[in-house]
Amino acid sequence: MVPSRGDERAVLAALRQVDACALLDARAARLSGFPTGSRPVALGPHRCDLRANDGARVSVRLGMSFTARDRLGDFYPRALGGAKAYVERWGNEPRSMCFLHLPVGRSLSVRFAVFAGTASTAGDLCAVAAAFGSVAARRLARPETLRPGADRPMASWDPCAVLGTALDDPYGYHLSHESVGDYGIDGCVADPMRPPVGAAIRLTLGYGRAHTGGVPKRIAGRRTVVSDAPRACTVQWSNGPAGTETEQLMELSAPDCPRAEQLVAAVLRAPTTGSRVVPRHGLLYRPDEPDLPVAGACGYYATDPARCQPYAAVAVPGRKAELVRAATTDIYVNCAIALDAVRERVGATLRPVVDDTVGCVFVEPTRTARVAVRLAPGRVRAEQNATWTSMAGLPVQIVEWVESPWHVRRLDVVLTYGGTLSVTAYASAKIGSTRDDPIDPARLDVADTVAEQITTTHLS
Repeated sequence: MVPSRGDERAVLAALRQVDACALLDARAARLSGFPTGSRPVALGPHRCDLRANDGARVSVRLGMSFTARDRLGDFYPRALGGAKAYVERWGNEPRSMCFLHLPVGRSLSVRFAVFAGTASTAGDLCAVAAAFGSVAARRLARPETLRPGADRPMASWDPCAVLGTALDDPYGYHLSHESVGDYGIDGCVADPMRPPVGAAIRLTLGYGRAHTGGVPKRIAGRRTVVSDAPRACTVQWSNGPAGTETEQLMELSAPDCPRAEQLVAAVLRAPTTGSRVVPRHGLLYRPDEPDLPVAGACGYYATDPARCQPYAAVAVPGRKAELVRAATTDIYVNCAIALDAVRERVGATLRPVVDDTVGCVFVEPTRTARVAVRLAPGRVRAEQNATWTSMAGLPVQIVEWVESPWHVRRLDVVLTYGGTLSVTAYASAKIGSTRDDPIDPARLDVADTVAEQITTTHLS
Protein backbone atom coordinates (compact mmCIF):
# COMPACT_ATOMS: atom_id res chain seq x y z
CA MET A 1 0.00 0.00 0.00
CA VAL A 2 0.97 3.64 -0.34
CA PRO A 3 3.19 4.84 2.53
CA SER A 4 0.91 6.14 5.28
CA ARG A 5 0.88 9.81 6.21
CA GLY A 6 -1.41 9.28 9.18
CA ASP A 7 -5.18 9.66 9.38
CA GLU A 8 -6.57 10.77 6.03
CA ARG A 9 -9.36 12.53 7.91
CA ALA A 10 -6.68 15.00 9.02
CA VAL A 11 -5.89 15.69 5.35
CA LEU A 12 -9.58 16.34 4.62
CA ALA A 13 -9.83 18.61 7.65
CA ALA A 14 -6.84 20.60 6.39
CA LEU A 15 -8.29 20.90 2.89
CA ARG A 16 -11.54 22.29 4.29
CA GLN A 17 -9.55 25.16 5.75
CA VAL A 18 -8.27 26.18 2.28
CA ASP A 19 -9.98 28.68 -0.01
CA ALA A 20 -9.58 27.13 -3.46
CA CYS A 21 -9.73 30.52 -5.18
CA ALA A 22 -6.61 31.61 -3.29
CA LEU A 23 -4.71 29.06 -5.40
CA LEU A 24 -5.63 30.66 -8.74
CA ASP A 25 -3.46 33.76 -9.13
CA ALA A 26 -2.48 34.54 -12.72
CA ARG A 27 -0.32 37.50 -11.67
CA ALA A 28 1.71 35.44 -9.19
CA ALA A 29 2.03 32.74 -11.85
CA ARG A 30 3.41 35.41 -14.21
CA LEU A 31 0.98 34.48 -16.94
CA SER A 32 -0.28 36.85 -19.60
CA GLY A 33 -3.58 36.42 -21.38
CA PHE A 34 -5.76 36.86 -18.32
CA PRO A 35 -7.90 40.00 -17.85
CA THR A 36 -6.23 42.62 -15.65
CA GLY A 37 -7.70 42.43 -12.19
CA SER A 38 -9.68 39.29 -13.03
CA ARG A 39 -10.89 37.34 -10.06
CA PRO A 40 -11.53 33.61 -9.84
CA VAL A 41 -15.14 32.47 -9.53
CA ALA A 42 -16.01 30.18 -6.64
CA LEU A 43 -18.26 27.29 -7.69
CA GLY A 44 -18.27 25.97 -4.14
CA PRO A 45 -16.15 26.33 -0.99
CA HIS A 46 -13.39 24.19 -2.51
CA ARG A 47 -13.88 24.59 -6.27
CA CYS A 48 -12.81 27.58 -8.31
CA ASP A 49 -12.47 28.65 -11.97
CA LEU A 50 -10.60 31.42 -13.78
CA ARG A 51 -11.12 32.50 -17.40
CA ALA A 52 -8.45 33.76 -19.81
CA ASN A 53 -8.98 36.36 -22.52
CA ASP A 54 -9.27 33.70 -25.24
CA GLY A 55 -11.87 31.72 -23.31
CA ALA A 56 -9.44 29.18 -21.85
CA ARG A 57 -10.53 28.00 -18.41
CA VAL A 58 -8.36 27.08 -15.44
CA SER A 59 -9.98 25.15 -12.61
CA VAL A 60 -8.83 23.94 -9.21
CA ARG A 61 -10.59 21.29 -7.14
CA LEU A 62 -9.66 20.20 -3.61
CA GLY A 63 -9.80 16.56 -2.59
CA MET A 64 -10.04 14.91 -6.00
CA SER A 65 -9.41 11.21 -6.43
CA PHE A 66 -5.81 10.43 -7.40
CA THR A 67 -4.82 6.83 -6.76
CA ALA A 68 -1.59 4.88 -7.13
CA ARG A 69 -2.97 3.49 -10.41
CA ASP A 70 -3.40 7.06 -11.67
CA ARG A 71 0.14 7.98 -10.65
CA LEU A 72 1.55 4.95 -12.44
CA GLY A 73 -0.59 5.59 -15.52
CA ASP A 74 -0.61 8.56 -17.85
CA PHE A 75 1.00 11.02 -15.43
CA TYR A 76 4.63 11.67 -14.68
CA PRO A 77 6.12 13.17 -11.47
CA ARG A 78 7.96 16.48 -11.38
CA ALA A 79 8.93 19.06 -8.76
CA LEU A 80 6.84 22.24 -8.61
CA GLY A 81 7.13 24.95 -5.99
CA GLY A 82 9.14 22.65 -3.71
CA ALA A 83 6.52 19.88 -3.85
CA LYS A 84 5.79 16.74 -5.84
CA ALA A 85 3.36 17.16 -8.71
CA TYR A 86 2.04 14.87 -11.43
CA VAL A 87 1.40 16.15 -14.95
CA GLU A 88 -0.27 14.44 -17.88
CA ARG A 89 2.22 12.96 -20.31
CA TRP A 90 -0.01 12.99 -23.37
CA GLY A 91 -3.23 14.49 -24.59
CA ASN A 92 -5.85 13.68 -27.19
CA GLU A 93 -5.58 14.97 -30.73
CA PRO A 94 -6.05 17.87 -30.85
CA ARG A 95 -5.09 18.45 -27.24
CA SER A 96 -7.88 20.37 -25.53
CA MET A 97 -7.02 20.03 -21.85
CA CYS A 98 -4.24 19.25 -19.38
CA PHE A 99 -4.54 17.96 -15.82
CA LEU A 100 -2.03 18.42 -13.00
CA HIS A 101 -2.27 16.91 -9.52
CA LEU A 102 -0.59 17.92 -6.26
CA PRO A 103 -0.99 14.73 -4.19
CA VAL A 104 -1.97 15.26 -0.56
CA GLY A 105 -2.67 11.69 0.55
CA ARG A 106 -2.86 8.07 -0.54
CA SER A 107 -5.70 8.75 -2.98
CA LEU A 108 -6.33 12.50 -2.78
CA SER A 109 -5.02 15.54 -4.61
CA VAL A 110 -5.41 19.21 -5.32
CA ARG A 111 -6.20 19.05 -9.02
CA PHE A 112 -5.64 21.76 -11.62
CA ALA A 113 -7.22 21.51 -15.05
CA VAL A 114 -6.64 23.80 -18.02
CA PHE A 115 -9.14 23.75 -20.88
CA ALA A 116 -8.18 25.23 -24.24
CA GLY A 117 -9.42 28.54 -25.54
CA THR A 118 -9.26 29.86 -29.08
CA ALA A 119 -5.51 30.64 -28.94
CA SER A 120 -4.27 27.77 -26.75
CA THR A 121 -1.77 25.22 -28.01
CA ALA A 122 -0.98 21.74 -26.70
CA GLY A 123 2.25 22.90 -25.09
CA ASP A 124 0.63 25.96 -23.55
CA LEU A 125 -1.97 24.03 -21.56
CA CYS A 126 0.40 22.02 -19.37
CA ALA A 127 2.72 25.01 -19.01
CA VAL A 128 -0.22 27.04 -17.68
CA ALA A 129 -1.19 24.21 -15.31
CA ALA A 130 2.41 24.01 -14.06
CA ALA A 131 2.59 27.77 -13.48
CA PHE A 132 -0.56 27.76 -11.36
CA GLY A 133 0.49 24.54 -9.63
CA SER A 134 3.85 25.99 -8.67
CA VAL A 135 2.23 29.05 -7.04
CA ALA A 136 -0.30 26.83 -5.29
CA ALA A 137 2.40 24.51 -3.92
CA ARG A 138 4.27 27.43 -2.36
CA ARG A 139 1.06 28.81 -0.84
CA LEU A 140 -0.07 25.44 0.48
CA ALA A 141 3.17 25.30 2.47
CA ARG A 142 1.44 27.90 4.67
CA PRO A 143 -2.23 26.84 4.61
CA GLU A 144 -3.08 29.16 7.50
CA THR A 145 -2.86 32.05 5.03
CA LEU A 146 -5.50 30.48 2.77
CA ARG A 147 -8.48 30.24 5.11
CA PRO A 148 -11.93 30.79 3.57
CA GLY A 149 -13.63 34.10 4.40
CA ALA A 150 -17.27 34.95 5.03
CA ASP A 151 -17.91 34.79 1.28
CA ARG A 152 -17.23 31.03 1.36
CA PRO A 153 -20.14 29.75 3.48
CA MET A 154 -20.17 26.07 4.54
CA ALA A 155 -16.44 25.70 3.93
CA SER A 156 -16.22 23.43 6.99
CA TRP A 157 -19.18 21.33 5.83
CA ASP A 158 -18.44 17.60 5.67
CA PRO A 159 -20.91 16.07 3.20
CA CYS A 160 -19.93 12.48 4.01
CA ALA A 161 -20.41 13.06 7.74
CA VAL A 162 -23.81 14.65 7.04
CA LEU A 163 -24.87 11.83 4.71
CA GLY A 164 -23.63 9.21 7.17
CA THR A 165 -25.80 10.79 9.88
CA ALA A 166 -28.82 10.91 7.58
CA LEU A 167 -28.64 7.27 6.45
CA ASP A 168 -30.61 4.78 8.53
CA ASP A 169 -27.94 2.12 7.85
CA PRO A 170 -24.62 3.97 7.40
CA TYR A 171 -22.61 0.75 7.71
CA GLY A 172 -24.43 -0.62 4.68
CA TYR A 173 -22.88 2.05 2.46
CA HIS A 174 -19.43 3.04 1.31
CA LEU A 175 -19.19 6.80 1.73
CA SER A 176 -16.69 8.64 -0.43
CA HIS A 177 -16.24 12.06 -1.99
CA GLU A 178 -13.71 10.64 -4.45
CA SER A 179 -16.32 9.48 -6.99
CA VAL A 180 -18.44 12.65 -7.13
CA GLY A 181 -17.07 13.78 -10.46
CA ASP A 182 -15.92 17.39 -10.37
CA TYR A 183 -17.06 18.22 -6.82
CA GLY A 184 -14.12 16.93 -4.77
CA ILE A 185 -14.78 17.47 -1.07
CA ASP A 186 -17.87 19.55 -1.85
CA GLY A 187 -19.80 16.32 -2.37
CA CYS A 188 -20.25 12.75 -1.19
CA VAL A 189 -21.53 9.50 -2.71
CA ALA A 190 -22.98 6.63 -0.66
CA ASP A 191 -22.65 3.36 -2.57
CA PRO A 192 -24.81 0.52 -1.14
CA MET A 193 -22.81 -2.55 -0.13
CA ARG A 194 -25.61 -4.86 1.05
CA PRO A 195 -28.10 -6.61 -1.24
CA PRO A 196 -30.19 -5.61 -2.97
CA VAL A 197 -27.53 -3.26 -4.29
CA GLY A 198 -29.25 -0.31 -5.93
CA ALA A 199 -28.31 3.13 -7.16
CA ALA A 200 -25.95 5.30 -5.15
CA ILE A 201 -27.05 8.27 -3.07
CA ARG A 202 -25.36 11.57 -3.83
CA LEU A 203 -25.13 14.84 -1.86
CA THR A 204 -23.41 17.97 -3.25
CA LEU A 205 -23.00 21.68 -2.56
CA GLY A 206 -22.38 24.38 -5.14
CA TYR A 207 -22.56 28.15 -5.40
CA GLY A 208 -24.91 29.39 -8.10
CA ARG A 209 -28.30 30.75 -8.98
CA ALA A 210 -31.54 29.20 -7.77
CA HIS A 211 -32.78 26.24 -9.78
CA THR A 212 -35.77 26.36 -12.06
CA GLY A 213 -37.86 23.43 -13.22
CA GLY A 214 -39.05 20.46 -11.24
CA VAL A 215 -41.93 20.34 -8.76
CA PRO A 216 -41.85 22.77 -5.79
CA LYS A 217 -42.30 21.00 -2.46
CA ARG A 218 -41.71 21.78 1.22
CA ILE A 219 -39.62 19.22 3.05
CA ALA A 220 -39.00 19.69 6.78
CA GLY A 221 -40.19 23.28 6.38
CA ARG A 222 -37.67 24.05 3.61
CA ARG A 223 -38.57 25.02 0.04
CA THR A 224 -37.24 22.44 -2.38
CA VAL A 225 -37.57 21.48 -6.03
CA VAL A 226 -38.10 17.79 -6.77
CA SER A 227 -37.19 16.30 -10.16
CA ASP A 228 -38.24 12.69 -10.77
CA ALA A 229 -36.44 10.66 -13.44
CA PRO A 230 -36.67 6.96 -14.38
CA ARG A 231 -33.65 5.87 -12.32
CA ALA A 232 -33.16 8.67 -9.80
CA CYS A 233 -34.99 11.39 -7.97
CA THR A 234 -33.19 14.69 -7.29
CA VAL A 235 -34.09 17.25 -4.64
CA GLN A 236 -32.56 20.73 -4.79
CA TRP A 237 -32.75 23.56 -2.27
CA SER A 238 -30.98 26.73 -1.19
CA ASN A 239 -29.12 26.90 2.07
CA GLY A 240 -28.86 30.70 1.98
CA PRO A 241 -26.81 33.31 0.13
CA ALA A 242 -23.23 32.80 -1.00
CA GLY A 243 -22.07 36.36 -1.61
CA THR A 244 -24.28 38.96 -3.26
CA GLU A 245 -25.21 37.15 -6.48
CA THR A 246 -25.22 33.42 -5.73
CA GLU A 247 -26.73 30.96 -3.29
CA GLN A 248 -25.60 27.83 -1.50
CA LEU A 249 -27.31 25.25 -3.68
CA MET A 250 -27.71 21.79 -2.18
CA GLU A 251 -28.64 18.72 -4.19
CA LEU A 252 -29.44 15.18 -3.11
CA SER A 253 -30.25 12.31 -5.45
CA ALA A 254 -31.54 8.85 -4.51
CA PRO A 255 -33.11 5.89 -6.34
CA ASP A 256 -36.68 7.14 -5.78
CA CYS A 257 -38.46 10.25 -4.49
CA PRO A 258 -39.76 8.89 -1.15
CA ARG A 259 -36.20 7.87 -0.28
CA ALA A 260 -34.76 11.17 -1.51
CA GLU A 261 -37.28 13.24 0.47
CA GLN A 262 -36.68 11.18 3.62
CA LEU A 263 -32.94 11.75 3.34
CA VAL A 264 -33.31 15.48 2.65
CA ALA A 265 -35.34 15.85 5.85
CA ALA A 266 -32.58 14.02 7.76
CA VAL A 267 -29.84 16.12 6.10
CA LEU A 268 -31.63 19.34 7.09
CA ARG A 269 -31.62 18.19 10.73
CA ALA A 270 -27.99 16.99 10.67
CA PRO A 271 -25.04 19.09 11.94
CA THR A 272 -23.11 20.80 9.15
CA THR A 273 -19.69 19.70 10.42
CA GLY A 274 -18.27 16.30 11.19
CA SER A 275 -16.29 15.12 14.20
CA ARG A 276 -13.44 17.37 15.26
CA VAL A 277 -10.15 16.26 13.73
CA VAL A 278 -6.83 18.06 14.06
CA PRO A 279 -5.91 19.21 10.51
CA ARG A 280 -2.74 17.82 9.06
CA HIS A 281 0.17 20.25 8.91
CA GLY A 282 2.17 19.81 5.73
CA LEU A 283 -0.29 18.73 3.05
CA LEU A 284 2.01 18.22 0.09
CA TYR A 285 4.72 15.67 -0.60
CA ARG A 286 8.32 16.71 -0.99
CA PRO A 287 9.69 15.98 -4.46
CA ASP A 288 11.71 13.02 -3.12
CA GLU A 289 9.08 11.76 -0.65
CA PRO A 290 7.57 8.30 -1.42
CA ASP A 291 3.90 8.43 -2.34
CA LEU A 292 3.50 5.11 -4.16
CA PRO A 293 3.13 1.52 -2.89
CA VAL A 294 6.58 0.67 -4.32
CA ALA A 295 10.18 1.36 -3.44
CA GLY A 296 12.62 3.68 -5.18
CA ALA A 297 12.69 3.74 -8.97
CA CYS A 298 9.91 1.11 -9.10
CA GLY A 299 7.64 4.16 -9.01
CA TYR A 300 8.72 4.72 -12.62
CA TYR A 301 7.85 1.16 -13.68
CA ALA A 302 4.17 0.96 -14.58
CA THR A 303 4.14 -2.55 -16.12
CA ASP A 304 3.61 -4.34 -12.82
CA PRO A 305 5.06 -2.52 -9.80
CA ALA A 306 4.17 -5.47 -7.55
CA ARG A 307 6.84 -7.53 -9.36
CA CYS A 308 9.43 -4.77 -9.18
CA GLN A 309 12.35 -4.47 -6.77
CA PRO A 310 15.05 -1.76 -6.67
CA TYR A 311 18.47 -2.86 -7.87
CA ALA A 312 21.02 -3.91 -5.25
CA ALA A 313 24.65 -3.87 -6.37
CA VAL A 314 26.30 -7.25 -7.00
CA ALA A 315 29.66 -8.29 -8.43
CA VAL A 316 30.05 -9.48 -12.01
CA PRO A 317 31.68 -12.94 -12.22
CA GLY A 318 35.17 -12.82 -13.65
CA ARG A 319 34.76 -15.76 -16.04
CA LYS A 320 32.53 -15.19 -19.07
CA ALA A 321 31.31 -18.79 -19.05
CA GLU A 322 29.87 -18.29 -15.57
CA LEU A 323 27.86 -15.21 -16.48
CA VAL A 324 24.78 -16.96 -17.91
CA ARG A 325 24.43 -19.22 -14.87
CA ALA A 326 25.02 -16.28 -12.51
CA ALA A 327 22.43 -14.09 -14.25
CA THR A 328 19.92 -16.94 -14.12
CA THR A 329 20.33 -17.57 -10.39
CA ASP A 330 20.76 -13.91 -9.40
CA ILE A 331 18.64 -11.52 -11.46
CA TYR A 332 20.66 -8.54 -10.19
CA VAL A 333 23.63 -9.70 -12.29
CA ASN A 334 21.67 -8.65 -15.39
CA CYS A 335 21.78 -5.07 -14.11
CA ALA A 336 25.43 -5.29 -13.10
CA ILE A 337 26.60 -6.17 -16.63
CA ALA A 338 24.47 -3.38 -18.17
CA LEU A 339 25.03 -0.44 -15.79
CA ASP A 340 27.99 1.13 -17.58
CA ALA A 341 26.57 0.56 -21.06
CA VAL A 342 23.20 2.17 -20.27
CA ARG A 343 24.75 5.14 -18.47
CA GLU A 344 27.22 5.80 -21.28
CA ARG A 345 24.89 5.12 -24.22
CA VAL A 346 21.56 6.39 -22.86
CA GLY A 347 22.23 8.54 -19.81
CA ALA A 348 22.16 8.58 -16.03
CA THR A 349 18.45 9.44 -15.86
CA LEU A 350 17.60 5.75 -16.36
CA ARG A 351 17.76 3.79 -13.11
CA PRO A 352 17.84 0.01 -12.77
CA VAL A 353 15.12 -2.12 -11.20
CA VAL A 354 14.51 -5.86 -11.46
CA ASP A 355 11.47 -7.81 -12.60
CA ASP A 356 11.54 -11.60 -12.31
CA THR A 357 9.77 -12.05 -15.64
CA VAL A 358 11.66 -9.42 -17.63
CA GLY A 359 15.12 -9.21 -16.07
CA CYS A 360 16.81 -5.90 -15.40
CA VAL A 361 14.85 -2.84 -16.52
CA PHE A 362 16.24 0.68 -16.69
CA VAL A 363 13.45 3.20 -16.11
CA GLU A 364 13.08 6.99 -15.84
CA PRO A 365 10.53 9.41 -14.29
CA THR A 366 8.58 10.38 -17.42
CA ARG A 367 8.09 6.70 -18.35
CA THR A 368 8.64 7.45 -22.05
CA ALA A 369 11.86 5.41 -22.38
CA ARG A 370 12.99 2.07 -21.02
CA VAL A 371 15.76 -0.49 -21.61
CA ALA A 372 15.46 -4.13 -20.52
CA VAL A 373 18.41 -6.53 -20.30
CA ARG A 374 18.30 -10.27 -19.73
CA LEU A 375 20.95 -12.97 -20.00
CA ALA A 376 19.32 -16.42 -20.20
CA PRO A 377 20.36 -20.01 -20.96
CA GLY A 378 19.30 -21.73 -24.17
CA ARG A 379 19.06 -20.66 -27.77
CA VAL A 380 16.94 -17.80 -28.98
CA ARG A 381 13.52 -18.62 -30.39
CA ALA A 382 13.37 -17.63 -34.05
CA GLU A 383 10.77 -14.93 -34.73
CA GLN A 384 8.80 -14.96 -37.98
CA ASN A 385 9.38 -11.29 -38.84
CA ALA A 386 12.91 -11.05 -37.51
CA THR A 387 15.99 -9.88 -39.35
CA TRP A 388 19.47 -11.28 -38.69
CA THR A 389 22.85 -9.59 -38.48
CA SER A 390 26.09 -10.07 -36.52
CA MET A 391 27.77 -8.30 -33.62
CA ALA A 392 31.31 -8.96 -32.40
CA GLY A 393 31.27 -12.09 -34.55
CA LEU A 394 28.06 -13.42 -32.99
CA PRO A 395 24.69 -13.91 -34.73
CA VAL A 396 21.98 -11.41 -33.70
CA GLN A 397 18.22 -11.56 -34.20
CA ILE A 398 16.39 -8.21 -34.38
CA VAL A 399 12.65 -7.87 -33.80
CA GLU A 400 10.52 -4.71 -33.77
CA TRP A 401 6.86 -4.25 -32.86
CA VAL A 402 4.36 -1.76 -31.43
CA GLU A 403 2.70 -2.41 -28.10
CA SER A 404 0.78 0.79 -27.30
CA PRO A 405 2.03 3.15 -26.06
CA TRP A 406 5.44 1.59 -26.71
CA HIS A 407 7.50 1.20 -29.87
CA VAL A 408 9.85 -1.72 -29.17
CA ARG A 409 13.14 -3.02 -30.62
CA ARG A 410 14.77 -6.19 -29.24
CA LEU A 411 18.19 -7.65 -30.05
CA ASP A 412 18.92 -11.30 -29.20
CA VAL A 413 22.65 -12.02 -29.24
CA VAL A 414 23.39 -15.75 -29.60
CA LEU A 415 26.40 -16.67 -27.43
CA THR A 416 28.90 -19.32 -28.56
CA TYR A 417 29.08 -21.04 -25.17
CA GLY A 418 25.30 -21.26 -24.75
CA GLY A 419 22.79 -18.67 -23.78
CA THR A 420 21.25 -15.50 -25.20
CA LEU A 421 21.67 -11.85 -24.34
CA SER A 422 18.42 -9.95 -24.98
CA VAL A 423 18.42 -6.15 -24.95
CA THR A 424 15.08 -4.41 -25.52
CA ALA A 425 14.56 -0.68 -26.04
CA TYR A 426 11.13 0.87 -25.45
CA ALA A 427 10.17 4.37 -26.57
CA SER A 428 6.84 6.19 -26.44
CA ALA A 429 5.69 9.62 -27.53
CA LYS A 430 7.47 12.49 -25.82
CA ILE A 431 5.99 14.56 -23.02
CA GLY A 432 3.51 17.14 -24.28
CA SER A 433 2.73 15.34 -27.54
CA THR A 434 -0.20 13.05 -28.18
CA ARG A 435 -0.11 9.40 -27.20
CA ASP A 436 0.04 8.06 -30.77
CA ASP A 437 2.53 10.57 -32.18
CA PRO A 438 5.33 8.91 -34.19
CA ILE A 439 8.66 8.55 -32.45
CA ASP A 440 12.18 9.19 -33.67
CA PRO A 441 13.47 5.72 -34.74
CA ALA A 442 16.91 6.68 -33.40
CA ARG A 443 15.51 6.37 -29.87
CA LEU A 444 15.27 2.60 -30.43
CA ASP A 445 18.86 2.32 -31.65
CA VAL A 446 20.03 2.29 -28.03
CA ALA A 447 19.20 -1.43 -28.05
CA ASP A 448 22.02 -1.91 -30.55
CA THR A 449 24.62 0.23 -28.80
CA VAL A 450 23.87 -1.17 -25.34
CA ALA A 451 23.90 -4.76 -26.61
CA GLU A 452 27.20 -4.18 -28.44
CA GLN A 453 28.93 -2.71 -25.36
CA ILE A 454 27.72 -5.50 -23.07
CA THR A 455 28.77 -8.13 -25.59
CA THR A 456 32.24 -6.77 -26.21
CA THR A 457 32.89 -6.02 -22.53
CA HIS A 458 31.54 -9.16 -20.89
CA LEU A 459 30.56 -11.86 -23.36
CA SER A 460 32.80 -12.12 -26.45
